[in-house]
Amino acid sequence: MPVENIGAALEALEADDTKKVLECLENIRKAVREPLALRLALNSKLEDLCQKCLSSGYVKLRREALLIYADSLLSFKDNELAADNYELVKDLLAFFKAEVLRDASRSDLFKEALDALTQWCSYGKAFRETFLVVYPVEYLKDFDVYHMPSTVLMSYVRLMRAILLQGRSRSPLFETVLNIYKKTLSYTGVTCEMVIEICGSFKGAAVEFEREDFFGVILSSRLADTLVRHVMTNVNCQRKCLNPMLALFVDCLASSNNHCKELIDQGILNVLLACLKENQSKDVELTCRALTNIFACSHEVLDHALRADLAKPLLFLRESFDERIREESHRALSNLFARATPRQIFSLVEIGCVALLANLLRSRIPDVVLDGLRALFALVSATRLHDPLKLTELHRQMEANGVKTLSESLKLHEQTEIRSLATGIYNYMAFTLDSSNGPADEKTVISKA
Repeated sequence: MPVENIGAALEALEADDTKKVLECLENIRKAVREPLALRLALNSKLEDLCQKCLSSGYVKLRREALLIYADSLLSFKDNELAADNYELVKDLLAFFKAEVLRDASRSDLFKEALDALTQWCSYGKAFRETFLVVYPVEYLKDFDVYHMPSTVLMSYVRLMRAILLQGRSRSPLFETVLNIYKKTLSYTGVTCEMVIEICGSFKGAAVEFEREDFFGVILSSRLADTLVRHVMTNVNCQRKCLNPMLALFVDCLASSNNHCKELIDQGILNVLLACLKENQSKDVELTCRALTNIFACSHEVLDHALRADLAKPLLFLRESFDERIREESHRALSNLFARATPRQIFSLVEIGCVALLANLLRSRIPDVVLDGLRALFALVSATRLHDPLKLTELHRQMEANGVKTLSESLKLHEQTEIRSLATGIYNYMAFTLDSSNGPADEKTVISKA
């Protein structure tokens, strides 16, 4: 029974018998997991015993005393039981605030306390509500993250993740968590695991909130900018953190086209380029999804993406061995050619995309060939509209890369659209070999095709 053990532990403390005290504390800890036994213990000087242990010079005693309170609190994980013992639960929560969290220098206890509170908040909404009664927003934001050991800071970040779901996307609580995360990311001791935890917390919370407004608040706080700067300036962090950060940004882009410009201003294009260079299949797939959304935005946004040279890698990816990457790159390319202005499409000629498009015509996959033909056809049409005088340069590049021969071989393809496009491109190439025919005749050939 806990009562006997409490008396024995107090006597052992007086006699400085640490081994005996630890033995008694372990027995008490097992007993207080039952609410009835806990009430008996609290009525029998359990608090006095724990406070004496916490103020002792022995780390093991301090830790066992803390764990008694942690286990006592977590024994109320049933909703009804917690509600029936509401005042006791509040007292247990307040214990950590009064006896442990006031002194961040005792990092061994500080971390254990934060972990216990995190687990409590993870039990559900009612538990988070009780937590926030004892720990108001003003209290939570006063912790000094810059002087926490990294292990303690990680526990603090996890606690913020657990309570994030309790506030609406424009509530003081939500704003507090955002600011805490920003401070954490600017701390020199922040680890990759913390960055992953922060990205995961927002990705998980997005399911619970109105998504467009939720991501709008995150962007207006410039948290994305802080995330990007931290990850992109930390080589060791990039490999682990690119994927969760990109997954968060893809969700943000998918929630509304209105977020495209702001995400670009906060550095998403640098992240996309880094992911393509890393060439990890899961990152590349997410990058293609992000580009699909970006290419569907305004012409101004499209200009930024083209200047960042994000179109060329997509043409390489169209020939990937990974079917999912081929499909995602196809969607991105389709959006690019559907939304781009003639000037923007013509810019692809200037950066050497003709050779890559010609290579698509050599593929054994009909959909890949079709993408190549559509893109080449769009290039010819865009060049004619944007600058007819440069049709000769386009024709020269197409000829040098064997487009005429390739399109001729595709004129007999079994797919109707491939035959039609290949015939149109071949006729264009054959017709412009005669220098007496000018742009007007080329226009006729293209319009017929």
